[in-house]
Amino acid sequence: MNIRLEYFRSVYKAEQMPPERYPEIVVCGRSNVGKSSLLNTISGGKVIAKVSSTPGKTESVNYFSTTGKFYLVDLPGFGYAQRDKATVATWGRLIDNYFRASGHIVEALHLIDSRHTGMESDLRLEEYFRGLGIPSYIVLTKSDKLSQSERSAAEKAIKINYPDVKVFQSYQFFSSKNSEGKDELIKEIMGKVK
Repeated sequence: MNIRLEYFRSVYKAEQMPPERYPEIVVCGRSNVGKSSLLNTISGGKVIAKVSSTPGKTESVNYFSTTGKFYLVDLPGFGYAQRDKATVATWGRLIDNYFRASGHIVEALHLIDSRHTGMESDLRLEEYFRGLGIPSYIVLTKSDKLSQSERSAAEKAIKINYPDVKVFQSYQFFSSKNSEGKDELIKEIMGKVK
């Protein structure tokens, strides 16, 4: 199962958002968490998003289109970007303006490195979503790097640190290396944009 995605547009200001208003699924998380790899994986291995070993390469809000049905929107990473403070602050304003101006976000895919589930910046992002009334779905990336005991510990930590997850079971493990969770994630996305 794949989603046919095509790069559509990069946005640096809220007024550049596409005039065609389709449902939007946001892909967000810390720098180097695997956003580009996730997009490439769910599109069947087609390279639609550039993967970089240097954190903080995404500097714009990037729209990926699914032939007029919905957008997957890739945001700049946060928390580890090797950029000056002014640039990072500009990204913060861009992201905040996007969230407040869109009006078409149906869900945020919050990518969290499964080896680091309690980062303060991730906890703040979940609070931000709750404040805006945006439902989030946590994707625990790089799950192929975990042992079984580490996986159990990550799952326990997620349920403790993110109360909404405990209630709605709105999380899953994902690996771009072995495609774990790919089909389940695609079903989650498609269920939100019908």
